[in-house]
Amino acid sequence: MASYRYERDIDPKDLQPRKQRQYTRKERWANWWDYNLKWVIIIGIIVVFFGYNFIGQYFFTVHADYNVAVVAPHYLPEATQTALQDALAAYGEDLNGDGKVVVKLNVYTMNFGSDDSDAYLDMAGTTKLSTDIQGALSSIFILYDPAGFQSTTGTLRYLDGSLPQSDADNDWWNMVYHWDDCPVLAGLDLGDYTSDAVQNDSGSSQELLSHYYIGIRGAWTKDADDLLSGGEALWQALTAGAARRTRARIGRQGEEDLYSFVVTEGGRHVVDTRGPPDLVMSLFGPDSETALLASDDNTGVDDNPSIAVDLVPGTYFVRVRHQLNDASGVGLYTIKVHRPRSGSR
Repeated sequence: MASYRYERDIDPKDLQPRKQRQYTRKERWANWWDYNLKWVIIIGIIVVFFGYNFIGQYFFTVHADYNVAVVAPHYLPEATQTALQDALAAYGEDLNGDGKVVVKLNVYTMNFGSDDSDAYLDMAGTTKLSTDIQGALSSIFILYDPAGFQSTTGTLRYLDGSLPQSDADNDWWNMVYHWDDCPVLAGLDLGDYTSDAVQNDSGSSQELLSHYYIGIRGAWTKDADDLLSGGEALWQALTAGAARRTRARIGRQGEEDLYSFVVTEGGRHVVDTRGPPDLVMSLFGPDSETALLASDDNTGVDDNPSIAVDLVPGTYFVRVRHQLNDASGVGLYTIKVHRPRSGSR
């Protein structure tokens, strides 16, 4: 009865099913966008992000043929970095086939064993350098403090290509060339640097780098050898003509080493030593072991003895001894006689 009471006043037309509206294509499209616009935007952003990174990384990023590390306790001016990268590239090859030779400098600012250094810079430099070494990124290292670098990392190989033993860190001077000992490096036209965003000094980039050394990383594993193999040819090109220094040792206090050399063409000559011992060096001649020409103990690289004099043809003698009453004067060192490069004193 209740059902009849509710249904008796219903118009039969109201019981007819409604005819479904047919939307036009334009209306259906507009409706779809209303419901899905936010998802389209989100997906679009994701696609653009990954597409940009992919394209940027593989098509617009310059890929280096060589990685060269510079490790120093101070900032290397930007102008010096740019000039050095361009100059080194002239001695390399297009290893990745992109039509150009690119050398990338990886600059790490850190000071080995100094209490006066900036702790933040040292930590940042140490972290980046560790990543470089573990990943076998840089094959060639330009070093301000090769002794501290080798003692800390044990990374360098000997100049003859052999790998040092784990206890050979103190033999670092047989693993590097001094910058000025390499005719190619000493002859690079690097121009001058001026103040930039980090430092306010100015000067000659070549003079700045004349205090550095260069060495090449050793490869103790097959994987590291494969990663570093491309740097070997560049290393050979940069160190071509570099004179090997004579190795020697002051074994005890009071000991003296005597050397002789012959000058066939008069002119400026330099005699210098390298190494940890605190030495005194004297030059005699010509043709006399007693006619003293000059003596020095600390004007050379890293406070080593260095004598620069004009010599006439003849035979000259060099005496090297340790500093009297100084135990640090005992140990290994190297010595060399050479003509200074053009423009140096």
